[in-house]
Amino acid sequence: MEEMFQSPGAQAESEACYCANPGFVTREVVGEIIAVPVGEQTKRLNGMVTFSETGAFLWKLLAGGPQTKAQLTAQLAAACGKQEAEIAEDVSGFLQKAEAGGLVVREG
Repeated sequence: MEEMFQSPGAQAESEACYCANPGFVTREVVGEIIAVPVGEQTKRLNGMVTFSETGAFLWKLLAGGPQTKAQLTAQLAAACGKQEAEIAEDVSGFLQKAEAGGLVVREG
């Protein structure tokens, strides 16, 4: 029998909002999207971050305002013409790496 309820931790994660860390500015250089740390963020990361096409798409959404993982997944699926289930792990992976690197901030 399929479980109908998520654990509280899983529910909190799915409802959490993520946004781009304002300590980064984004630039397009030779067709690539890069994020460059500014201000205090330069103490944490001395360099820049480049994004894949998918990463750049997600970053632009996050830079536009807070997004839940479900919202990001739905928008990416619509843009790619894929099912949400096909890309949910990709979105989760992006958020985990971006949050660990300080690029993304989790709210809530």
